[in-house]
Amino acid sequence: MKASMTLAGNVDKQSLRGFLQMVEAEFPDEILRIGADVDPRFEMTSVAFELERAGKNPVIVFENPMGFKIPVVMNVAANRRLLAACLGAAPNDLPTAFRERCQRYIPCELVSEAAWNEVVIEGDNVDLTKLPIRSSSRSMADVTSPRARSRRAIRSVASTRRASTA
Repeated sequence: MKASMTLAGNVDKQSLRGFLQMVEAEFPDEILRIGADVDPRFEMTSVAFELERAGKNPVIVFENPMGFKIPVVMNVAANRRLLAACLGAAPNDLPTAFRERCQRYIPCELVSEAAWNEVVIEGDNVDLTKLPIRSSSRSMADVTSPRARSRRAIRSVASTRRASTA
């Protein structure tokens, strides 16, 4: 099942959807769409690491994270050339352009419909396990496992005992 990203009429280059649209149109070699099922626990980060080792930092869109119905976008800030293009600056001028943007107040544009309001989940319907949260390594995923918590508790008790006998 391919996840689709519908575009609202008020998308600009500084929204995620607008940024992806700009990258696909102006820098097609800088975006990688992966349609295969990918495990968000370890495989997504492995893909990014392998691309980085090869000297590439494309925006990565995982269209079918295993067990989820929402795509995952990675590496949005990994490529200076794309960030500069988003700000309308040359890559060498990115720090200056970023600083100037942070110092310049831009009034909010009021719109009748916003892209971020397409899906709203509130109250008891909020369930973070429905989001494809990725891990960068097996050890990071193990940090929150019951077994890891038990090991940490055992180490904590052991170190407390050593400290009290010293």
